[in-house]
Amino acid sequence: MKTKTISILLLLLIGKIAYSQNYFSIGNRWTEYTVDIRDQGVENSSQYFLNKDTIIDGKKYINLVNAKDGQYISSVREENGKTYMRLIYPRTEEDILVYDFTAKEGDTIHSNCPEGDLSREMKVVKIDTVELMNGEKRKRFFFNDSNPWIEGVGNIRGFFSHAYELATDYRVQHLVCYRQDNEVLYRNNELCKENCCENIGLNANITNKTISIHTKISPNPVKNKLIIEIPEEKLIEKIEIRLTDNLGHILHNGIFNHNIYELDMSQHIIGIYYLSIKSKNIIETHKVIKL
Repeated sequence: MKTKTISILLLLLIGKIAYSQNYFSIGNRWTEYTVDIRDQGVENSSQYFLNKDTIIDGKKYINLVNAKDGQYISSVREENGKTYMRLIYPRTEEDILVYDFTAKEGDTIHSNCPEGDLSREMKVVKIDTVELMNGEKRKRFFFNDSNPWIEGVGNIRGFFSHAYELATDYRVQHLVCYRQDNEVLYRNNELCKENCCENIGLNANITNKTISIHTKISPNPVKNKLIIEIPEEKLIEKIEIRLTDNLGHILHNGIFNHNIYELDMSQHIIGIYYLSIKSKNIIETHKVIKL
């Protein structure tokens, strides 16, 4: 009986040690592309990294930052094989479960996430093993209605893509590179070309679909009304306009009927936004600062 008790305690201890490993640390970096599925053209790139420790409610987190502009996105912490985040959009005052790498086949991921796949309770339908670029074996999780996760790497569509409602048009997000301690562990070889895993500098690796529409935007920074002006001769073709936030959420879609487009920014919170102007062959992206 004593031997049996010791064996059970050892198994419990081994399980605890196995899930005491923390995967995410300062410097870890995710590179994501937004791809037009009609022609597989890369329309936009994003890069996020963990940059410094912070304490929230007595618990240690690491801040997740947008590498393009240094804007804070969320705070991340790990505990016993699970990853939690404090979101800023939508703002949450409690931990949101975003990953459970302890899950088994048949398990349902129960998260208090307010939107995205996590809000609909994802069921694990299969688990297999994938080999990272350093030769390490990691679990890969498949779900009934969401994209796969790789243990210690994240969602193959983007680190926190399953925590938000994403656009369902012809644009799709892809995780193209993940670095840990400056070592590339994951790489999407179909999309990730020569230097896509490097720090920003990312735009040098993306071939834009052409030059410029010569858009004028004012005022920028803006408090209320944003004025977007294009040359009148461009109106012979369809010109689309799209406003997204720092995480890629689509906030506004429109089409130029005249060469001047007015966009009400008063309803949006202070922060960084991205304005995309698109014609048949040209895509422009402008950073807009909301005061």
